[in-house]
Amino acid sequence: MIKALFYSLLFLLTLSAFSQIPCVNGKSGDNDCFGVNLQGRISAPDLGAEELNGVWVNDIWGWVDPDTGKEYALVGMTNGTSFVDVSDPTNPVVLGVLPEHNSIDDGARILHDDGAKSQWRDIKVYQNHAYIVSEDLDHGIQVFDLTQLRNVENPSKDFFFAESGHYAELGQSHNLAINEETGFLYAVGFRQQGDYQCNGGGLHIVDLSDPKNPVFAGCFDEDGYTHDTQCVIYHGPDARYTGLEICFNANEDEVVLVNVVDKNAIELLSKTSYNGVGYVHQGWLTEDHRYFIQNDELDENGFRHNTRSYIWDMLDLENPVLLDYFEHDTRSIDHNLYIEGKYIYESNYSSGLIILDTTGISGGQLRKVAFFDTYVSNNELGFVGSWSNYPFLPSGNILVSDIANGLFVVKMQTAFVSEQPKDVTACLGQHINIPLIAEGEGLSYQWQLDQGDGFKDITNFERYANSRTATLHAHALSLSQHENQYRCIISNDLTEIISDTMTVFVIDSPRAAFDVQILDSQGEVQFINNSQVFDAAFWDFGDGNISTEDFPIHRYQESGQYEVELVVQNECTLDTLLQLLDLVILAASGEVQGFHVFPTMVDQTLTLAEGKQGEMQYAIYSMNGRILTQGLFEEEITLQISAAPGTYLVRIGSDVHTQTTKVVVK
Repeated sequence: MIKALFYSLLFLLTLSAFSQIPCVNGKSGDNDCFGVNLQGRISAPDLGAEELNGVWVNDIWGWVDPDTGKEYALVGMTNGTSFVDVSDPTNPVVLGVLPEHNSIDDGARILHDDGAKSQWRDIKVYQNHAYIVSEDLDHGIQVFDLTQLRNVENPSKDFFFAESGHYAELGQSHNLAINEETGFLYAVGFRQQGDYQCNGGGLHIVDLSDPKNPVFAGCFDEDGYTHDTQCVIYHGPDARYTGLEICFNANEDEVVLVNVVDKNAIELLSKTSYNGVGYVHQGWLTEDHRYFIQNDELDENGFRHNTRSYIWDMLDLENPVLLDYFEHDTRSIDHNLYIEGKYIYESNYSSGLIILDTTGISGGQLRKVAFFDTYVSNNELGFVGSWSNYPFLPSGNILVSDIANGLFVVKMQTAFVSEQPKDVTACLGQHINIPLIAEGEGLSYQWQLDQGDGFKDITNFERYANSRTATLHAHALSLSQHENQYRCIISNDLTEIISDTMTVFVIDSPRAAFDVQILDSQGEVQFINNSQVFDAAFWDFGDGNISTEDFPIHRYQESGQYEVELVVQNECTLDTLLQLLDLVILAASGEVQGFHVFPTMVDQTLTLAEGKQGEMQYAIYSMNGRILTQGLFEEEITLQISAAPGTYLVRIGSDVHTQTTKVVVK
């Protein structure tokens, strides 16, 4: 019995220890991923969610208890808000649910008809209080004291909390933002039954000085409906507004900036749109307030392009400039995004959580470094998948909400390679860099080389440098380095990883060579390309004609000496060879009668004899077209041959008669 209990306990401990699902080879369990591990998850029903029109879960936010350091997820649902203790991310615990404001408590259970549910709910936190809005009619703002989460005796999705306060001076609201530096709440997408100030859906501003008793402070709807906003004490590059409270609004078809220092006299600074606008949905500032990254919820569907994240330069708040956009490799609809440090955390519906690096943002460049897909079916257009995320927990855990799949707790891997070449092609003698980009803190590097006898550490020596940085430098490459393999060991205090293997291919320089063969006595010549390590050839025959064939045949029109040029090249360089071609073109018809060449096997003396009277031409060629000797004779001529052993062509003829004979010099 004791042994059975021991093994049962060991099994439970092992299960707990391995409850995290690392991202390996692009998978974390059933979910596609890269550089992000699944820590834990809770399904939508287990959060206490109820379905409405295919939606269970919507927005999400987080809270850290300042006294205990424990971390919590605040998950918006159609029927209320679920509070989850994620301090142990591999074992998240639902503590209870704050029901929708218009729900009915019959003493035994909380009742919701579809009229008291909403597909939209938004949550933000200030001074240990959660503030919750909904599109449900007359919902107002719920206030919940988060310190109640410290001592929940019987945590359960069926345990229901009560509101700690309520603000009723607005009805339904789509979103809210809180500037924690000033203590003001900004409800947006606001609607109220009846005639009410600023009822156009702009900013509805609430003073949270007394957290449980919010007080109306002002409103602004000069530019109409605001879908979402971020309000900050501005410290960006536009010195005119340093230290002032500025709201960066997503107003459907424009990005709208307003100065809200005076809540009763809000100043419109700028409103800017762009070509291809679908629906300006939401955005977030970089930490230096220089750039604003904005998502567009309808441009993918309206213009049939891939997901785009728009980059605004906020150098001049009165004249923002759309610097560029980053186009993703999917067509999913982009939704909420937030920025923490150098990373952008985007919830892109069917593609899940996408993480972008802002290092190159000044040049209008973003780089996708990691992702975790909460919706495994596809990455296509559709309002399915991840609604939002919260990347601000001190632990580095990221909270992700999925419309049908509930809560995911994920975390970027401590170290991973986000970009590297697979193969590197270089030219002989070239200097190259082999780079990789690794994500993580406090990373160190050690490059290794395999020359056919296993990987060994590279230390700086004749052909390498920077072997302990993210980029290895190799110089004066030789052919001995062809197909060498390289990899890098990347480590910090928490982990060690090995990059994928990279192969270097060294391309030799081309070498031009060719032979010439005279095909007939009328000027037709075969050029034979004997070059090495080349991709393309270019011939100049010396008579104004050219060719790009490897083995061209060319017919010359006149006797003469021609300078033939062959240029061969590959992706590295080119090589050129010049040869002189001496060519005698004889008559094109008839044969010489009684023409004799003897002997046809000669040592040094060759006799040419012709039975007919009259002046004749002769020429003796090597087989590659080089003329050994030429001239005129009548009846008979004896020639002294001074040539290397081999086969030669003897041609003799007049204006109308030619004949060719082969002779062999012994």
